Amino acid sequence: MEAGLYLQKHHLYVCPEDSLELKRHLAFRDYLRLHPEDVNEYSKVKIIPLFYKGTSSKFIKEKSVIREDISRQISEKIMITILHSIKR
Repeated sequence: MEAGLYLQKHHLYVCPEDSLELKRHLAFRDYLRLHPEDVNEYSKVKIIPLFYKGTSSKFIKEKSVIREDISRQISEKIMITILHSIKR
């Protein structure tokens, strides 16, 4: 293995099936499935720390910005759906 090269083989994330956190993860996954342009942006940020140690602070900051933007878009879509479902 080259110096500094690092490949993570597995990442396991476990949470209760009725948790808000699981719902948030699934909403994020579903959003990315419908928005390939955001997948590309998110992938660019995630690829660097998969290979090189020592880049985690930049990775966390950049990933957080993208995740917050996507989460905001998901929240807006949920609110629009709720508002459209309210009968006047």
